[in-house]
Amino acid sequence: MDPFLAVLVASSVLVFMLVVGFPVAISLIASGLFGIFLLGTTVTPDIVVQTIPFSATAKYSWTVVPMFIFMGAFATASGLISSLFRIANRAFRRVPGGVGLAVLSACAGFSAVSGSSVATAATIGPIAGEEMRKARYRGSFSAGLVASAGTLGILIPPSIILVIYGIATGESIGLLLLAAIVPGILSALTIGATVVLLRVLRPQAVIVDGAVAASLQEARTESEAWVVDADPDRSGTFPGPDGVTATAGTPTGIAANDAEVGMTSPDHMPEVAEVRHSGMGAMLRLMVIFGCVMGGIYSGFVTVTESAALGAFAALVVATLDTWPRGWRSTLSMIRTACLQTASTTGMLFLIVVGSSIFSLFIVLAGIPEVAAEWVLSFDLPPLAVVGIILLAMIPLGMFLDPLAIVLIVVPIAHPIVVTELGFSGIWFAILVVKVIEIALVTPPVGLNIFVVAGVMKGFVTTAEAFRGVAWFVLADVLLILVLFFFPGLVTAWLPMSLG
Repeated sequence: MDPFLAVLVASSVLVFMLVVGFPVAISLIASGLFGIFLLGTTVTPDIVVQTIPFSATAKYSWTVVPMFIFMGAFATASGLISSLFRIANRAFRRVPGGVGLAVLSACAGFSAVSGSSVATAATIGPIAGEEMRKARYRGSFSAGLVASAGTLGILIPPSIILVIYGIATGESIGLLLLAAIVPGILSALTIGATVVLLRVLRPQAVIVDGAVAASLQEARTESEAWVVDADPDRSGTFPGPDGVTATAGTPTGIAANDAEVGMTSPDHMPEVAEVRHSGMGAMLRLMVIFGCVMGGIYSGFVTVTESAALGAFAALVVATLDTWPRGWRSTLSMIRTACLQTASTTGMLFLIVVGSSIFSLFIVLAGIPEVAAEWVLSFDLPPLAVVGIILLAMIPLGMFLDPLAIVLIVVPIAHPIVVTELGFSGIWFAILVVKVIEIALVTPPVGLNIFVVAGVMKGFVTTAEAFRGVAWFVLADVLLILVLFFFPGLVTAWLPMSLG
């Protein structure tokens, strides 16, 4: 069959399977194998099935991924989330939109030890939803904030997506992680500025007035069944998309009985009566985990893979110190839960890697990369315009494909055009790609983070309201992307290029 016709047919099959509801990995595998069959080359589907699963995953650099997932799982079990809320609540108590800024701070802090956008949104969502509801925040705004701040998980180091980007393109993983620090901070500051400006200039978009709040309080019945008991010795888990499981619960020490769940004044989060460790202790734990990863990479004493293992070990020690006082059974249960979560998430990611590799092989066999490069360069546009077009094309793809699939399918085609043909920095382009994927994560009709947040905030916000609430944050993110696009020095100027 003609290669372009085969690509059209296989792509149609892929879109159909995604729309029907098949998992992304299965859709990629099936459509990729079908496309290879249609091409009729010497590379047959049976050969691909025998070779690709091993060749795509049997790389030493892939060991970074489960280590980062381990790190996030142990950090969650250590109670850092509740403590981060407590610290941020005190810091922003007198600032307009203080509870929103506390939620943002918790997302940013958890992103620094999780590396996953979905895990960040799923973990912070239940706690943030309850606290913002009690502070009379609108459900749409709350969900939009958590979904948008959750995307920091794929940008703030350690980022699993950036690690995979480095593996797929050959860029230095260490430099990619270091390059993401400044854009990650700018992203958090942009979201925070949006919260404060909306709270001051358009308070009706953020806060529910008293009468409406009272009616919402009366209507709150079985819809809050997902809220987990506040007993610090108990926690819950809930399934996330594609097998991701995250721990849910109200912040340790925050009462959840009927006498204390009433709405408070806007921008006020009740002080917690008891926490697992002090604010300074939580910050120290977070700094130790983050320092083991980024400090090791920056110093050059260890490789990226070794630094990931150090970070996972540090997170294990922190979680053990926090759970050991409750008995060795509690510690073993925590370790078992973290191992199961890591195995499930890693298996899901690797299955997507296999599917993406099969579909990418089909695209390569069809000759699409060469044709795409020639077609883009034939327009004789300014180089920056070409990069802009490529980035814009990724947004609709992100509405249907998983971020990992985008990196493994699109980036191998786009990266050579931008870096080899046009001469731009691969590090700079990688950060822009991740920022564009962040927007795709909260953009209809798929918007993975939106569905996750709407799911864990069930009873407080609907999916449609969540999509409306994220609009302001998407606009702010677009403005930041334009700044990074026209001022690449914000990404690359300060990097120690010797690490490359």
